[in-house]
Amino acid sequence: MILVFFIVGILVLLVALILLSKLELKINRLDLSNIDKHKNNEKLSLQISLLIGKFKWFKITINKEKLAWIYVKIKEKEANMDLNKVKKDIENDFKLIFENDELRKLIFSTKLSLEKFNANIALGSRDFLLTSYLVAVVSIVISNILPHIVSPKKDVSRIIHYRIVPIYKEEDIYNVHLSLTINTKILHLLNIIIKTYKIIKLKKSAV
Repeated sequence: MILVFFIVGILVLLVALILLSKLELKINRLDLSNIDKHKNNEKLSLQISLLIGKFKWFKITINKEKLAWIYVKIKEKEANMDLNKVKKDIENDFKLIFENDELRKLIFSTKLSLEKFNANIALGSRDFLLTSYLVAVVSIVISNILPHIVSPKKDVSRIIHYRIVPIYKEEDIYNVHLSLTINTKILHLLNIIIKTYKIIKLKKSAV
């Protein structure tokens, strides 16, 4: 009996910890380039954490080798699937989600908090005018969107660092180096997941 109470107590504590936590995604050394393709994501690591305040009580780190293993497993599963049916199901699910006003508002109200953003981006195309436009557009997007997802209590100049440069060569070139940390309340994400599941289940049962 004591053991049952102990297990229930642990489960209740675990659920409480999860509901009070923030989900943090940390991306280190994301490298995408068509110049040195063999060096792409050579030192990439993804870290998914659950934290309360600054206390990180759960953490998973995925490096390039683990990502490659996951990719292989996905491909193995795809070999036994009807990909056209899967694609159609996903498209229908997304359509259901964005047709629902309540869920759409819930998704767009998700509060993201950017803790770190470091990027070096180089872009080029065969059309030099297009290159200039691309650099300008990316700069405008970063400078106008990212500051709005930084906590008002934090100094934007210490969190966001980026450099975007044009490459004027007669070829299509991109070279991106990115590290970022972002988090959001897990309770909000769970709310979205539960509502999404209910909407999809209700629609499919009505068919």
